[in-house]
Amino acid sequence: MREASPLSLLEPRRLAAVFGLLFVLNYFDTAAVGGVKFALVWRAAFVAFALAVIASRPWRDDPVTRGLAPLFWAWSAYVAAPLVSLAFGGVTTALAFEATGHRLLPLLVVLLMISLRRVAEADLLLRGLAFFLCAVSVPLYLGVIAPIAQPFTLEHVIGLTARAYTSVFQNQHSAALAHAIAALVAWSIVVRVPRTQSWPYAAAFVGCVALNAATTARAGLAAVAIGLLVLAAATRSWRLLLVPLAAAILVALHAMVAWPQLYEFATERMLGRTMYQAGLSADAFTSGRLSLQQAALDAYSRQDFMLQAFGMGRDMAMAQIGLRAGSELMAHNAFVDELLNHGAAGLAALLAMLTIAGRTAYRNARAGFPLGLALFCAVAVFGALQSFDYSLHVSLAALAIWLESECRAQPREGVRAIAPAPARPVTALSSQMDNPWLQTR
Repeated sequence: MREASPLSLLEPRRLAAVFGLLFVLNYFDTAAVGGVKFALVWRAAFVAFALAVIASRPWRDDPVTRGLAPLFWAWSAYVAAPLVSLAFGGVTTALAFEATGHRLLPLLVVLLMISLRRVAEADLLLRGLAFFLCAVSVPLYLGVIAPIAQPFTLEHVIGLTARAYTSVFQNQHSAALAHAIAALVAWSIVVRVPRTQSWPYAAAFVGCVALNAATTARAGLAAVAIGLLVLAAATRSWRLLLVPLAAAILVALHAMVAWPQLYEFATERMLGRTMYQAGLSADAFTSGRLSLQQAALDAYSRQDFMLQAFGMGRDMAMAQIGLRAGSELMAHNAFVDELLNHGAAGLAALLAMLTIAGRTAYRNARAGFPLGLALFCAVAVFGALQSFDYSLHVSLAALAIWLESECRAQPREGVRAIAPAPARPVTALSSQMDNPWLQTR
């Protein structure tokens, strides 16, 4: 088996196809095609295609699919929760189908990849994400491509008009989570591969962390920090954490010198001073999230049994929060929002799915494949601070868990990293093209 560079999968044509796909699906997500949102068109087409392919191909009875079956069943219950709430709770038809669509898409992505055995393509998508996000930032910052998200500034608080970076996504939070996932994938390769071969991933990691900070979404930075700690613990590479820490300090110092107004902007964002909160308190630091969550739980406790069991829906939940907190917003906590929107049944399905996914990722990490666990923890932390309502991002984390489950099922003698150190486990995302789990079987 020949040795290969960690960039061996990033063939120009295949990588260009990934770049094009990511750009079109995200940048034009809110565009209209004949009066219909592009997102609805491509998602409907994908769901129809995926269901047809999955139904036409026999389910493989192997250790990987058997091991993942409980996760898929729990995930299916989570997908169905809005429809159950539609039948027994207070969710409207439009909101029920919208939530179901968001949850169904990542599940179908993973099932489709398993049905087609597209291991190499899934690996390429994960490897190429960081390079795509860094590359697309150049035309965005140069003004060649206009951002499509509404600008977020602190002009209403301190008079600053600095704009949060949103990349090709619809809002800064979606951009922050995407850059967090990309940074963790890149860093998982850096900690396992000789520095002379992994420096492009190190550069992509630094770029994604800097762009993540530019979104000013603190949940994204928290996701990166948690993911890095998981990777460091799993690979026993604590000293390497000094590299991202030093990079973060250098990026911050450069930004402060080049754009002095950004220092004040960043300070206000870190303190949580927004149009909703401007004081100095724990609630202000969380941008009013504590008040929103307290109001949400109080509203939940005052509902009748059916609404507590099956949910009241997003619109009613926001109205109830508005009556108590003064702002009709979501609770900005995926668990609290799920409890209100889809009741105890929806929250139970969410917790079951996360428990099984976390257990699977943990088993992979103990076998030497920790990226899935790092991404799982990052997404879970982000959800606790914001939401899980990001189909692409959940799909990427799920693909990593599946890929590493494939790795764990391979005989240990068949696992060859590029230059593995004995104390450092290998992972699918730092292996070479010739490895069996990177082939279409």
